[in-house]
Amino acid sequence: MPATRVIINPNAQHGVTSRLIDAVRGLFAETDAEVVVTEAPRHATELARESAGISRVIAVGGDGTISEVINGLMGIEQDARPALGIIPSGSGNDIARLCGIPTGLSRAFPVLQNGVPRSFDVGICNDRFFFSSFSVGLDALVVAKTIEYKERPHGSGLALYVRALLSTAFFNLHSIRLIIAYDDEPASGHEVILCATTNGTTYGGGIRINPWAEPDDGLLASSVVADIKKLKLLIALPLLAIARQKLLREYQGRDCRTVHISTPDRVPVIAQADGEIFSAERFEVGILPGALRVIVPAGHGAASCDATPVPRGCRS
Repeated sequence: MPATRVIINPNAQHGVTSRLIDAVRGLFAETDAEVVVTEAPRHATELARESAGISRVIAVGGDGTISEVINGLMGIEQDARPALGIIPSGSGNDIARLCGIPTGLSRAFPVLQNGVPRSFDVGICNDRFFFSSFSVGLDALVVAKTIEYKERPHGSGLALYVRALLSTAFFNLHSIRLIIAYDDEPASGHEVILCATTNGTTYGGGIRINPWAEPDDGLLASSVVADIKKLKLLIALPLLAIARQKLLREYQGRDCRTVHISTPDRVPVIAQADGEIFSAERFEVGILPGALRVIVPAGHGAASCDATPVPRGCRS
């Protein structure tokens, strides 16, 4: 059994990652490592799930690839669960950003050589795990549109997300009715355009939706954005991008350990978890403290709030 398994998704970042295969193989040629290229969706999950007892599993790709690997690793008992290494090569790279891992093969590989394992919380929604974000509503529709755009050269990262957001906002913006209960508190109805529950501060390639979130405090950061007019959404987007949610009266955020979300009419709604879209009529969201070790740059600490006051309902 090799000490390291490297899982490469050649389709990440519009297929650009396929150009890294030979270089990655070369970097690991003199090490006790197995380099595997995925052949189909969810193949990375299967490969990771078969890695019990291996020291580390390294994901080469974007957030979707890393999410697949994490879902495989979480199927392994914790005492046999490998540490996760990341070579980010995707469009958004929010998971790598959360872990302090730089983009680019030449910058990320030294982290695998000299980095240290750090324990992170892992979120869970129904039967799937997420590392950075889970959301219902507009953002999930934007992710779906982003996936469409990825089939054509429409850019990457935040620019790709913003393009998809503008298209969705003008042609498919609508509020949804959700029943939400935090922890053991009573449930209440909300008319929202999105509900975002995160372990990290960003999604969509850098949108700072919950800027106070910390990935290792045993808590989730959860927020809702109430129904908002199209033109105001154009103002809201840059405010979210620079963590100025406090200026939006439609935004409310808080910490919690669980979030229970359902639709009053029992009609499934679209959701996303680390950029993977799905739908359901009920979402049970929770947090697994310290569930996964990730190799990060030495000295990389917990994400912290900036000097800006945190949004209403959030801890300071």
